[in-house]
Amino acid sequence: MLKNVFKNEPIAEMQISDIKKRDIKYMYERWTGPGLITRKAFVNRKSALNGVFTFAAENEYIAVNFIPSIVTTELKFKEPNHQNKAFRKDERQKLLKYLRTLKQDGYTLAIQLALYSTFRIGELRAIRYDDLSGNTLTIRHQLVEESEYAVNTKYLKVDKAPRRVNEKLPKGNAHYSVREITLISEAVEILNMAKEINPDGEYLFMCHGRPINNDTFNERLRKYCGEAGVPYLSSHKLRFTVASIMRSSGVDIAFLQKNLGHSNRRMTEHYIYEDVEDPKDMEEQLGLILGVS
Repeated sequence: MLKNVFKNEPIAEMQISDIKKRDIKYMYERWTGPGLITRKAFVNRKSALNGVFTFAAENEYIAVNFIPSIVTTELKFKEPNHQNKAFRKDERQKLLKYLRTLKQDGYTLAIQLALYSTFRIGELRAIRYDDLSGNTLTIRHQLVEESEYAVNTKYLKVDKAPRRVNEKLPKGNAHYSVREITLISEAVEILNMAKEINPDGEYLFMCHGRPINNDTFNERLRKYCGEAGVPYLSSHKLRFTVASIMRSSGVDIAFLQKNLGHSNRRMTEHYIYEDVEDPKDMEEQLGLILGVS
C-alpha cells in the first residue's frame, strides 16, 4: 500500500519532520473527493500512514504522531459494494450441514463456530477452554501473525524478519473488544468437541500441535464452500454473516455492537447487510405495503 498509494504523493519526497497537518489533510481530500473511495479503503490508507508516523515518533524522528488528531468528519466516502458481503441464510445452513458430515479437526470446528458467532478470526484462534463458563464465552485475546521490521540506515531500506504468532489484546479499544458473548447450545457443543479432540493444547483450535492460521482457515473454507455448493466468502465475511442474520431477525443494534466489540455504532452498521436471503413474492409485498385498495 505504501508503494502503490503514497509513491506519487508530495509527502513521499519530503522529510517526515517537515510534513505538516495541512499536507495530510490536503492528501485526504484528494483521495476522497466527492466519494472516490470507500470509508474502509480510506481507513486502510490512514492506518498505514499512522504506522509510519508512530514508528517515527517512537524513534524520535518527530516529536509526536499527529495523524490520529486530524479531523476527517467532513470527508465524503463512496458507498461500499454490498454484493457478496454475507452468506444468505440458506447458504449458511447448507454449509453448516455439510461441515457436520466431515471428519472433525481444529479447522472444521473453528469454521462451524465462526458461523454461530461474531468473533474476529484472531479472537477465534486464541480461545482457551477456560474462557467458557456455561454458555458464556469471554473474549480476552487474539492471535496475530506479525513480522519484525528494522531500518537499515546504511542501505536506506527496511529489513523484515519472518512472521511469528503473538498473543495480544483483541483488536480495537480494549474496553469494548474484551467482552462476553452468549453462545447457543450448538456453539457450546462445538467447543466441547474441540476440547475432546485437543485436550492438552494451549489453545482450543489447533492442528498438528500448532494454532490454526488464517491462510489455511481460508483455504479450507474455500474448499468446503465449493464442496457444499455455496459461493466462497472469506473468514471475515462470516462475521458479517452472523451479525446480518441477527439484525434481520430483529436483534437490537446495541446488542450487536457489544457482540462485535465495536466502540461506535457506525462501525457496527458497516457490518450489517440485512439482505441475507433472496426476497420472495416482492410484488405482493410491495402491494401490501404501498397499495391503497
